[in-house]
Amino acid sequence: MVALGLPASGRAQSPQVTVDPPQLRVETFSGQQHVLITVRVDPDATPVVVIRRPDAEAVFNRKVRVGPIWLNSGRVHITGVPALLLCFSPVPVDALLQRADIDRYLLDARAVRQALHVEPAEFDAPAIRDSYLALRQEDESYRFADRGSDAFEAGEEPGWYALRLAWPTRAPTAMYAVSVYECREGRVVSTATVPFEVARTGLAAWLAAQATDHAPLYGAVAVAVAISLGFGIDFLVTFFRRRGARHGRQPSKRSAGHLGAH
Repeated sequence: MVALGLPASGRAQSPQVTVDPPQLRVETFSGQQHVLITVRVDPDATPVVVIRRPDAEAVFNRKVRVGPIWLNSGRVHITGVPALLLCFSPVPVDALLQRADIDRYLLDARAVRQALHVEPAEFDAPAIRDSYLALRQEDESYRFADRGSDAFEAGEEPGWYALRLAWPTRAPTAMYAVSVYECREGRVVSTATVPFEVARTGLAAWLAAQATDHAPLYGAVAVAVAISLGFGIDFLVTFFRRRGARHGRQPSKRSAGHLGAH
């Protein structure tokens, strides 16, 4: 049980959500970082916590198979869904909510699959939608509460919960929205949202800028820094593999034949 309770001013209004820290500062080699999300709902309700990064267009290479070879065959533009979507609940979301609210708030893979928009229209197909979801789940941009989450802990006071989250290491620096949905009798009856920022600092911020504006300089400095910190040959191998992957990697078996990295 987590030691959570009512504030000194008396009974809190539901729902509530707080994030600690409110800003996650990413340094060059900070490694895995954790976030604590504390929520309150009415004692007879159950929370669903969702972290979103606003909708943004995603562009992928469409892959087709010609004999044993995968080839690019045009670009696919996907819109209408968040760039990052992490959903958590103490129990499976379909046990809490009717389908209409699951779809409205994009709380499972089926809802996202229906909501996303594919252009050009002639490329739209179930395989493309499935491939997009597989890619997002593989890079940890999407997570759904279809099985419930053991990361939730109940507080000592009814209605209070804590969610301890290992922040995805691949999630970009950006402004995110953390929402709690108060669920009762199959409906979302109330919501609350707070901002959450992930920001680079120090050398990490400088390297990020160089990666965009001066890629060769970024590569040279990244290698030099890694060597100076003792990463040695293991880092070099990993670095150049990733660099090569960004310039023509063939799709994995999981997503082959549908979407590839742009």
